[in-house]
Amino acid sequence: AMQARHNHYDEGDALVEPGTVLRSLFVIGAGVVSLTTAVSEGEIEFLRLGPGDHFGEIGMLTGRPAEATLKALVPVTTYELAKEDLAPVLEARPEVSHALCRALARRQAAGQLITSPNIDTTVPLRRVAAWFSDRLHRLFDLANAE
Repeated sequence: AMQARHNHYDEGDALVEPGTVLRSLFVIGAGVVSLTTAVSEGEIEFLRLGPGDHFGEIGMLTGRPAEATLKALVPVTTYELAKEDLAPVLEARPEVSHALCRALARRQAAGQLITSPNIDTTVPLRRVAAWFSDRLHRLFDLANAE
């Protein structure tokens, strides 16, 4: 918690714009964030995130830029954990890694994940979670920690 960077956004502020590469995991402490994507008719909202939800894991793991806009619907507070600060947490508490894997699989199952070219959407959920877990371990060099 001491390593987390506190950010505040006012209603209407963009937290993330398409093309931004997120290199951290962000946890929403307060407020509601809308994820939208551009379509020929304008924008479409495909997900809302609130307190306790997180974003940024795909960019952190794959280096891919965001394909969605994240906008504050009300005042929002986030806590940012850079990957180098997240590594000791994952090492000390492997259940955090497993929870992130499950969240990614649930988002994909609900169609609430902007597709990364590195994630095959035809793959069964348990394999998506395994992919995510493998990426976390490789990213943080934790393959031998468990």
